[in-house]
Amino acid sequence: MTSLRKRLSPAESRDAALDAARALLVESGPQAVTLKAVSARIGRTHANVLHHFGSAEGLQKALIARIAEDIVGTIGAAVLRVRAGDQDPREVVDLTFDAFGKNGAGALASW
Repeated sequence: MTSLRKRLSPAESRDAALDAARALLVESGPQAVTLKAVSARIGRTHANVLHHFGSAEGLQKALIARIAEDIVGTIGAAVLRVRAGDQDPREVVDLTFDAFGKNGAGALASW
């Protein structure tokens, strides 16, 4: 039986690669985030991933931007809820620890 790969839009391909890169970062550390590993994780060719990021450094920069954007968005929204009285300030601390623990920012900082 042959399996057909779904054709992804450029944005979907890029997102899939960044999701895979983040998972590799969290699971195995920065050394695991390679174009080859990311392409294997998402079932695409090395050339496909290279096309979207230009280089391993391009992938790393895009991953850094994605994680930073996620952290700023999540923690920023929580701070606004605290200021409005809708959230316990301790939850912001928990979100921060989560961001640097299980969400990859700590591993990213060690890069």
